[in-house]
Amino acid sequence: MKKSILLLCMLVVAVVLLCGCTSTPPSEPATTGPVTAVTGTTEQPLSFAEEIAIIQQRTDENGPITMAMHTTTYIELMENPTTGYLWNATVTPGLAIVNDTYIPPADPMPGAGGMHAWTVEAVAPGDQTFTAVYHRPWEDPSPDDVTYTMHFVVTG
Repeated sequence: MKKSILLLCMLVVAVVLLCGCTSTPPSEPATTGPVTAVTGTTEQPLSFAEEIAIIQQRTDENGPITMAMHTTTYIELMENPTTGYLWNATVTPGLAIVNDTYIPPADPMPGAGGMHAWTVEAVAPGDQTFTAVYHRPWEDPSPDDVTYTMHFVVTG
């Protein structure tokens, strides 16, 4: 009798676990997707280190962005918190970070990185700056830390 109850309990637990594995994942915010390098006729995803190098090169490549007062913009950078590295974002007083979110990868594999996204609002006119430094919070800042900077001109 005890074996029957134990077997029945194990069967119920197995069915419940299997049902959880067949559900659809919740929808995630849209992302720009990983940067890819074109080699020949196929695109190859870049490694995380290559993406970070490209981020450094893209900083303000098109000059400052003009924003009207009380409008928002979306900034998204690759981040892999499993390595201990995180983006530490700061803004000048004319900008406000209204949303700060980590978006895990769609296919969460151990050690896989995701995206860090910020929604930034223009709150005062003038030249403004969003800056993010990619480093381990427990380590002292270093000149070798990856820094992403975006300049804005807020009109008003």
